[in-house]
Amino acid sequence: MTALSASHGSKADFYLGTSGSPGTGVAITQYLNDVGFPLQRDKAETSAFKQLFKSYVAGLCDLAIPFAGTADVNIDGQLWGLFIMSGAGSAIQYQYAPLGVGTTGTALYTGFGFLDKYESKSVLNGAYSFTANFQSSTQPTRTIQ
Repeated sequence: MTALSASHGSKADFYLGTSGSPGTGVAITQYLNDVGFPLQRDKAETSAFKQLFKSYVAGLCDLAIPFAGTADVNIDGQLWGLFIMSGAGSAIQYQYAPLGVGTTGTALYTGFGFLDKYESKSVLNGAYSFTANFQSSTQPTRTIQ
């Protein structure tokens, strides 16, 4: 196995659909300073009496993408619109490239979901900022660019 060089997180790209066209992703990368891609799987414990170690059955998978950054009226308006339209039947597209869109040989994740959390923050002696959470409602697609 060949070791690959480490990469800097600042190369990431993140796109979300707009309130006018939820299937078309718009870059919000320039506002972000933190984004994650935490895949989780439910597990059901199946342990029985007299066992030394617990046993489990793998369950359903989940993906809720947290992101945060510096706010202005543009991103505040876009995220407000996405949050308000997030309801039954309103799938919003996302696209996440940990090392940037167009970086040959790297992963690109896409899918659909809804914005389930949006919080704007005003802090004394701090920048106007926001935190948000995007709940994926489909299995993510992973492609290599």
